[in-house]
Amino acid sequence: MYPLIYIWRLRVLWGGDSPYFGRRCRIIARGALNSRMIEFEDKSLAIVSGSALRKAR
Repeated sequence: MYPLIYIWRLRVLWGGDSPYFGRRCRIIARGALNSRMIEFEDKSLAIVSGSALRKAR
């Protein structure tokens, strides 16, 4: 159901990892400039780069 993992480990202003890092997700929509609307397992939505997604093992 959630075949992808968000892999970018970005440093945010307050320090630490991205709140999305390592979470399973699925693509809801594709946009321009390699953007993707994704849904996480807890039903939260985000718009991210397609380069930040990898297939889950």
